[in-house]
Amino acid sequence: MLRYNAGKPTNPSRHGRHTAVVIGAGVAGLATAAALAVRFQHVLVLDRDRLPDGPVSRRGIPQGAHPHVLLEPGRHGLESLLPGLGADLQATGASLLSSGSELAIYRQGKLSAEPAVDPDLLCCTRPRLEWMIRRRLTLLPNVRVEDATAVHGLTGDAARVTGVATNVGACPADLVVDCSGRGSRSDRWLATLGAPGPPGQSVRVNVRYASAVIPRSPSDLPAGSALYVLPTAPAETRFGAMLPIENDRWLVTLGGWHQPKDAIVNLTGYLAFARSLPYPLIGDLVARRATHNTIVALHAFPTSHRRLFAESDHPAGFAAVGDCVASVNPIYGRGMTTAVLQAIALGDAFDCHPAESRELSRAFFHAINPIVDASWRMAVEADGLWPQTGGCFSRVSHPSPG
Repeated sequence: MLRYNAGKPTNPSRHGRHTAVVIGAGVAGLATAAALAVRFQHVLVLDRDRLPDGPVSRRGIPQGAHPHVLLEPGRHGLESLLPGLGADLQATGASLLSSGSELAIYRQGKLSAEPAVDPDLLCCTRPRLEWMIRRRLTLLPNVRVEDATAVHGLTGDAARVTGVATNVGACPADLVVDCSGRGSRSDRWLATLGAPGPPGQSVRVNVRYASAVIPRSPSDLPAGSALYVLPTAPAETRFGAMLPIENDRWLVTLGGWHQPKDAIVNLTGYLAFARSLPYPLIGDLVARRATHNTIVALHAFPTSHRRLFAESDHPAGFAAVGDCVASVNPIYGRGMTTAVLQAIALGDAFDCHPAESRELSRAFFHAINPIVDASWRMAVEADGLWPQTGGCFSRVSHPSPG
């Protein structure tokens, strides 16, 4: 079992901040641990996976083989939590791209570098990013990361969460932060304590995509350092992307909205899909560089889902960060940045409220509403351009039992 010791708290004893437990060692959980390390005497990060000692994909991150970017707010946010991380990532092959000059976009029959909306984005593989954040956390003496540890529920009652129950025993805590992702069970965990779970909202987007890695050459693109081939809704539904990753490789992702299940099932289908794009460069390059050993990773994302934590009253000592708060269409690349900003907001909330107060949970969940709203509205409005998406909004309440 991995045990990373990690941070030096600035004022850990203030307001009784002894132990925080973070559920999940993905980007959301690691960023949260970094934010709490200067505010708690001990931070314990639990993950059910065996965490690899290197930049290797793992089962608990189903999108690990697909593109990931950090938008500028997320990059600066991580840098504020772990100074020097960005430089370390770039030194190992991550690319810092200007979306106004280095990101070429083909849409409506023309190729151009569109005006920057998010000035810079950091592009690297997800396993590389997670591994390097974990390495940074090992430098902090008060953080411990334990793998192969599955959380089965919360302990406490409707007024206060006192820790978590795991496959290896109970872990008492002054604060529990759920960063376990889209499949979070905190709704039922809260209900077991007699507390109301958050209402939910979903939008069915039915996005499917496939990614493969091929060798990269400096002369591959006529313009820019990365390429997106984007559809014009609603007539077109398919997209392609080529993003530079470590070791002079392209991560090439192909997919679309409301695609049939068999659109891509293997390398043959992947090549055919690449050829179907309106801009031929991706199809030509994949056909030349892919071999019979090229691995095609598949992923389906049926719905965007949001838990409206701010609309229900939760026990003291509980918070949630990342995809368990809102999991939106990953095509837009907002997930990691949103999670980092939420982690920072959680740290800020602790500068104003004691860990044992319900006011902290209320203040935090209301503080992250604008962060989540921006990502949610952008994704929902863009996905709503396809008529197949319309009419799929739902709102589900999770009342306490009894």
